[in-house]
Amino acid sequence: MKLKDRDFREYYHRFLVLEADALTERLKDTISVTESDCFILVTSAVNAEGYLRFGILSIGSSWDACRKGMMNKQVLGEYAPEVLRDMACRLVDPDPDVKQKGFRWIEQMEGSSPASLRKTREEESLDHLRDDFCPDIVLTGIAYKDGIKEYPMRIRSFEGPFLTGRLLSGPGYAGQFVRALPYPTGETYRLLAVFFGDVLNDAQEKEKRQLIEEGNRIGFGFAGHDRRRQ
Repeated sequence: MKLKDRDFREYYHRFLVLEADALTERLKDTISVTESDCFILVTSAVNAEGYLRFGILSIGSSWDACRKGMMNKQVLGEYAPEVLRDMACRLVDPDPDVKQKGFRWIEQMEGSSPASLRKTREEESLDHLRDDFCPDIVLTGIAYKDGIKEYPMRIRSFEGPFLTGRLLSGPGYAGQFVRALPYPTGETYRLLAVFFGDVLNDAQEKEKRQLIEEGNRIGFGFAGHDRRRQ
């Protein structure tokens, strides 16, 4: 299976070996690379700017022999997803050395991100809505008379049943802060913006509080996210 055929949660913070061929040549400044070193062991994280990155933990000559450079404290390099997306990959069960190195790099990449934002990356129902290169950007629908049209929104956090964020585009809506609810479409979910603006009027604020209370009580939308993960 190629990396591009996997959903976000299938590789995010997980460990994969990829058949990288000559791409390992780019790592020569950090490790000795031979002609047979055509495989890379990676994990992934989202950097402070919101871009998905893959950290190269080690290289090797086959799917099962990819340990060269594992003892280096730092990753051997970083690649953007567009560089790796067409490569064949396999998930691996990491040993303690792989975990230690991988999670240390992940914390370096994401340690400054708000915990509330990091929690949103655990929500699998958002995976098919995420931008391939910036997973904190998701498609969010706006209801018009002729139907729902979707625009990218940069996620901020969960708020009861809502996913909150700021729209990046959309006629008359670019830059607006929104609260969105998920709705089912067959076997998946889409998002629909319900409240617009940093400040709501009294009626909207009352309705929002009621929805949060009801969501927390019966667990609809994203309410109870933390409880579902325990």
